[in-house]
Amino acid sequence: MFNTDRGSLPTKPVIANPSQAAIELLRWQRENNLTSVEDAEGLVWALRVEISELPDPTSLHKGYCEVVIQVGVDCTMAELIRTRTVDPVRDERLVEFVGAANVPMRLRPIKFAAGTLDDVRQRLAEEIPKIRQDMRAKPLHETKKSLIGRWVDENMIFGLTGEGRF
Repeated sequence: MFNTDRGSLPTKPVIANPSQAAIELLRWQRENNLTSVEDAEGLVWALRVEISELPDPTSLHKGYCEVVIQVGVDCTMAELIRTRTVDPVRDERLVEFVGAANVPMRLRPIKFAAGTLDDVRQRLAEEIPKIRQDMRAKPLHETKKSLIGRWVDENMIFGLTGEGRF
């Protein structure tokens, strides 16, 4: 990324550190509307992209980017009822357990490696439309219910909230 020839300017902007690269990527995501995705029920999930620059195991002078795309949402029971994920009558006990709390739901992360930040952008431009298509293709009721159930199991024991545990 650095130009060693003092007589000419770099043809691309130079990104000098990882935090600046992350800021630039987030700006690019926002400009291209790649920060969220809506599922088949109408719930809007956030897309978070993490990039780690790692040394290439085969060469001391090269590196690569490891990219993780995380799809997640923190939603209330009202949103889950609105999107028909939870039925207030049939799932009355679940509604009572969750109450007014925000339930964090995260799908399995998508990981890939890329050689440069331009490769990362190109791959993200390919992957995010696939994620959108997959999430709109079929309802995620069962996935959401299992994530809610896991959250309830982790945060409550026999109706006691986190403060009531020993």
